Amino acid sequence: MAERLERDSQNVHPFRDVVQSIAQAPTWAVLWLVGVSMGLGLVGAQVETLWVLVLFSIVWGVTVLAVLGWLARWIAHHEGGGGQRPVVR
Repeated sequence: MAERLERDSQNVHPFRDVVQSIAQAPTWAVLWLVGVSMGLGLVGAQVETLWVLVLFSIVWGVTVLAVLGWLARWIAHHEGGGGQRPVVR
């Protein structure tokens, strides 16, 4: 039992799990992140305080990962989703 727990704990990668969770965000969450990112960017450009810029950069990074994940899911769905393609000989 202890060996199994040690083996399973070696396979835990918190950073990979977080990135995978962000990449699998639903569409509404991606749109929400884009809106918050744009709003923080506009506020950060006007007030120029460091904490707003740091918050914007963190939200922007998460937004980029979420958009890339959503785009990859969308491409995979549309590429493989429609029946079989004819074989050209």
